[in-house]
Amino acid sequence: MLIPTGFFCLVSILGSLFAFSLISVAVFNRDPSRIVSADADAIVSPADGKIVYVRRIDGNEIPWAMKGRRQIKLVELTKSDFNISSGYILGIYMSPFDVHVNRSPIGGQVVKILRFEGKQARSKNPNFEYENRRVVTAVRHPSGFPIVVIQIGVLGVGRIDSFLTEGATVHAGDRIGRIRMGSQVDVIIPDIPRLTPLVERGDRVLAGSSIIARFGKQS
Repeated sequence: MLIPTGFFCLVSILGSLFAFSLISVAVFNRDPSRIVSADADAIVSPADGKIVYVRRIDGNEIPWAMKGRRQIKLVELTKSDFNISSGYILGIYMSPFDVHVNRSPIGGQVVKILRFEGKQARSKNPNFEYENRRVVTAVRHPSGFPIVVIQIGVLGVGRIDSFLTEGATVHAGDRIGRIRMGSQVDVIIPDIPRLTPLVERGDRVLAGSSIIARFGKQS
């Protein structure tokens, strides 16, 4: 009996889709070890990906290019007041091919974990950074200042996982969570003595390994 050519085409397509799915799962679930800087004055990247902005925070407001507004309140991103009136916010875009395990930028105590169910707008939507679902994690450094990590889901993101509990102690570079597929992580760094951002838009960073800023007793 002759088998229709279309049957072989269908089998080929299904096989390709299955192979692509396996590769996608394998790529997404990567969790490689990272060499974390022992420098006590270093702030490391919480995510793999590309820096999409480094914005200055002044008076609890952030410059923002959006219709009808030039500034947004910091609380619109964090959904909580962390008493950060000035500093920097860095955005890190993770493509579907980046490692999606996120890491703590500093060592300290986890003082807050907040989860918000929001929209699932595309990353090209100018409002997604403050309207989409998110998990907000604040880690307080032993010297007293907090750093806030915002895991933001975009269209197609099924889940944002947190590996932490409030009150836990973490070290710089420890795993703190994971976001499904392509997404974004923002990190908020308050003004602290001798704070120096070390990255700019377009730079690629690795979670736990790349130093994105320094502070404290720098020579």
